[in-house]
Amino acid sequence: NAIATGGTVTKNPDKTLYSHGESVVLTVVPAVGKSFNAWSGDLSGSTNPVTLVMNANKSVSAACSAKICTLTATSANGTVTKSPNQASYTYGTTVTLTAAANTGYSFGSWSGDAAGTANPVTITMDNDKAVTANFTQNTYTLTTTANNGTITKSPSKTNYTYGETVTLTATANTGYSFGSWSGDASGSTNPVTITINGNKAVTANFT
Repeated sequence: NAIATGGTVTKNPDKTLYSHGESVVLTVVPAVGKSFNAWSGDLSGSTNPVTLVMNANKSVSAACSAKICTLTATSANGTVTKSPNQASYTYGTTVTLTAAANTGYSFGSWSGDAAGTANPVTITMDNDKAVTANFTQNTYTLTTTANNGTITKSPSKTNYTYGETVTLTATANTGYSFGSWSGDASGSTNPVTITINGNKAVTANFT
């Protein structure tokens, strides 16, 4: 006799009676959302499938319990928070994942066992899951204005990433002198270095 709590047991060969010394392979098939735990009765341990030798009448039970699933979240250049935040989850639990980008980055999309660009996103734990939050690096512009002179940028690029430093050098046209900076730079130091932490606009004033 073979029974299973939270699943079924198959016998191979599947017969009502067995000869002395005959071997029977027992396989536990857990119900949806269940995991096999252990045998009891005339078997022990958790091997599945297992071979039973018929040398007497046998009674075997298989215990299955709620499946436990893990959730791994990876997030270079940002973080992912889980709600509820647990080390493991029972089968069918819904978990809300929220991505937060580090400074200078923006959330782009999910990959792995979540997809799309919705943030937060909710997943159902029906297996072990691994989710990655993908972030993109922000780029910013630096606009310069220089009536009666020029400004050179070093490095000279169309866009800059967060935290980059740019050195601005003002050169006056003939008959003018550099006076000061205004906008996102100030003072009269020439050249001047600014740190990019957003879109910037700088004006060189000449007298």
